[in-house]
Amino acid sequence: MFKLPVCPHCKTVYYYNEVIKNNEKISTCYNCKGRFKKSKVKGYLILFLIIAVVTVAVNILIINFCRDILAALIPVFIFSIIMAILGFLISPFFVKYVPVGEVKKTENTTIDREKVNGKIKRSVKNRLKKENSESK
Repeated sequence: MFKLPVCPHCKTVYYYNEVIKNNEKISTCYNCKGRFKKSKVKGYLILFLIIAVVTVAVNILIINFCRDILAALIPVFIFSIIMAILGFLISPFFVKYVPVGEVKKTENTTIDREKVNGKIKRSVKNRLKKENSESK
């Protein structure tokens, strides 16, 4: 999971800056023009769990080594902030690109493709009227 994402079509590696700057839901590969979307829920969940476990374990060690609880609060707070910043910086390594699923072909998608400037073509309207009249 700890690697930069690649295009699911042509396996082009996307660099760190490209992953951070890409905020679109559906993107297009600059190499093969294939369409894909980000899948980050699973990756971010794994990243969060890793950071949470490490932070809690180190914070418990810090509290155990300090005799005074109040003296341990500052190192615990600083370490927690450092881990949060680290998690933000390595988050692009936990993103995965997946191909966009195919649209199911139904009557509605056929009509949507045949729309011109927001209006349905006359032939499509006539076909729908004939189908509705035949079904009655």
